[in-house]
Amino acid sequence: MATTYRTNKTTKKIFERLLTLCDYNEFGAAAMMGSLSAISGLDPKYRGTAMSVDKIPVGIGGWIGKNKRTMQERCTKAGRANTNIDIQLQFLEDELMLPKKAEMVEKMRLATDIHSAVLAVAKGYEGIAVTKVVNKPLIEAREKAAEYYYSKYINKNEAKDEEVLKEQECIEDILNNARYVEITATKTKLREKDSITSPALLNAVKGETFLYACMNEKKTWYMVYVGDEEMWVSARSAKIVE
Repeated sequence: MATTYRTNKTTKKIFERLLTLCDYNEFGAAAMMGSLSAISGLDPKYRGTAMSVDKIPVGIGGWIGKNKRTMQERCTKAGRANTNIDIQLQFLEDELMLPKKAEMVEKMRLATDIHSAVLAVAKGYEGIAVTKVVNKPLIEAREKAAEYYYSKYINKNEAKDEEVLKEQECIEDILNNARYVEITATKTKLREKDSITSPALLNAVKGETFLYACMNEKKTWYMVYVGDEEMWVSARSAKIVE
């Protein structure tokens, strides 16, 4: 059965906060997401089970004992519920900044792949003996979750960057091979559609030029660019120029 990972505004907020903690090392942030996912499902409302109240893990970090009490005291002092994600994230940050976590955080910041980052976090944050064969399934589960969140929040951004780059290249190509439409009538109107009854969007004067896009099927109207907007001008009132 496929594992389902939590993804919402809260998980994105957690990932973005972890990125800043890791000096924007994407592998380190993804690794911590993997551990937190295994611990609490990245759910600020998480409440586990235990024989005693003090041992019941809560929050995204699955805090128990003194850590749990300290986090809850912060919430109470701030007049917030102990499920508040902002307070939990600040508590997590303070926790990671403790001297005993320094070695782990340094490895997160210098990680060059997800696997090494996952090992560092599993050992440094959760105390898992990562070299023991019996714990291999635990490491694999955390690595799988880390890869999921890396793909969700990093690869997706890279894909968007590629789309933006292609769009920019397309615009540059248009500009490098630009043709223009020059207004030949004393006064004319640029319209929303290629029709005389279409709403007028802009008044143009003789000699004014606009970047040419194309003509309509009947070759009676020119589409032009006015900034980012597309408008139409009658071929009777304009001509194409280089």
